[in-house]
Amino acid sequence: IIANMLGADTSGKTATKFIDVDSRTPQVGAIAAVTEQGYMGGYTDGSFRPAEPMLYVDAIKVLLSVLGYQPDAELSGGYPMGYLITGSTIRLTSGVSGNAEDVLTSGQLVQMIYNTFDIDLRYQKEFGAQQTYVTEKGKTFWSERRNIYQYKGTVSANAYTHLASGNGLDKGWVMIDNLFCSAGESGIENYLGYQVRAYIHQELEDDEGTVLAFEYQRLNTVVEIQSDDIMDATTLRSVEYSQ
Repeated sequence: IIANMLGADTSGKTATKFIDVDSRTPQVGAIAAVTEQGYMGGYTDGSFRPAEPMLYVDAIKVLLSVLGYQPDAELSGGYPMGYLITGSTIRLTSGVSGNAEDVLTSGQLVQMIYNTFDIDLRYQKEFGAQQTYVTEKGKTFWSERRNIYQYKGTVSANAYTHLASGNGLDKGWVMIDNLFCSAGESGIENYLGYQVRAYIHQELEDDEGTVLAFEYQRLNTVVEIQSDDIMDATTLRSVEYSQ
């Protein structure tokens, strides 16, 4: 999962530095990719122990490293408490409960990865004797490393209509407020008028993005009306119907 998050190329990797990971290990590509980037390591005896389950605190450590917060965790006491404290401070573990030595569950990992969309990436600005680490508001791991941005707004147009003009878009395209993008395979085009939080992949700055996934924010009041109940006085701006 971490290798997928990083967008790492795991193909063609059949060897690692670990004594218990080789071409016969199912996860050899992912292990090689993640350890080569320095986000995970092995044991002092030269092993990686891929069959052992990951601990809750170890997942936090890996994610904090990916997000650039490992120095903060070390300053807060190091492994394990410094990582637990830092994970809580930046809300990486928001909505997650667990003890350091607990075996990690898939639900805990998914929630923590979800939380990373709201955490600003931390990077080193000054080197040498006086090292400083900074964040920039809105620059996340996803925006800076994977070109995936989150956008909150109302789905204002799809292929059938536009909430303001009534003119629809080309099939497969939507507008979220005034942002024009491809619906991709997300299904967001079926949520006209809904307030959403969309995750949009945009490879180049001037490209229209593609919605990879979205969440319905549950901020709307939904009224379902049968077509036979809509009255002739209905306009683009108001709907009159019989109850």
